[in-house]
Amino acid sequence: MASFINNWAKKTLEVKNLHQKFTAVAQAITHQPGRRVVPTNTPTKNEEFGSRIDTGPYNAEAKELTIFLQVNREAEKKAGDAVKDWVKKNTTHGILATEKFNVAAEDPVAETERCVLSMADQAKEKLG
Repeated sequence: MASFINNWAKKTLEVKNLHQKFTAVAQAITHQPGRRVVPTNTPTKNEEFGSRIDTGPYNAEAKELTIFLQVNREAEKKAGDAVKDWVKKNTTHGILATEKFNVAAEDPVAETERCVLSMADQAKEKLG
């Protein structure tokens, strides 16, 4: 289970300009919660990453974008029993972790890393 989440965190942090993706989603006039940020929605990427980050609401006043970690359907091929059991109980739309990305952060790369690592820790705790 830990290796599944560690793989997700590593792959996610390797995404080029991830902080810009969060900011672009937050600032989009047509932003709608539930939009996928990473990885791109392809079977190959879904299996490779195992999980995805979707967006929640954007609080313009606080300049915070809520982001959610959810398990991809394709993850079951690689995931351990803890992940498979969690998906059976919660479906792939269940929220494994939640974080708030500060769009106005002075160091957006550090803010991105903070969010991803926090979500990885939450997921590990939730999965046991």
